[in-house]
Amino acid sequence: MTMTNAQLAAKVEELEAWKATIIADLRTEADDRGWCEDFDRFMKNHGVVSPPQPHEAEVEATLTFKINVDARDADTAEEILNGSEMDAALRNAAVQQIRDHGFESFEVTGVNKVE
Repeated sequence: MTMTNAQLAAKVEELEAWKATIIADLRTEADDRGWCEDFDRFMKNHGVVSPPQPHEAEVEATLTFKINVDARDADTAEEILNGSEMDAALRNAAVQQIRDHGFESFEVTGVNKVE
């Protein structure tokens, strides 16, 4: 029996879906048994790439930005910026800098698999 290209493509898709299900089930079993590292090593040694798993990353970023303050002198400007009324303005400025990718450095401080 000769398969058409469409039939062959459908069969490949079916087998890939079956493979993904088996890998997901094996991943769950490995997680439940605490075999994650062994499972990953086994899969890698057999040329099987596990599908991505969701992870939560904690990133520590250092922001440097400029903000305009109406003040009589530098000391007064610093007092205004250190005052509680400026908290929201500083947070908004920091958020905007993050959105504009204005951070100068960052460090990933932790990554955990999402359960």
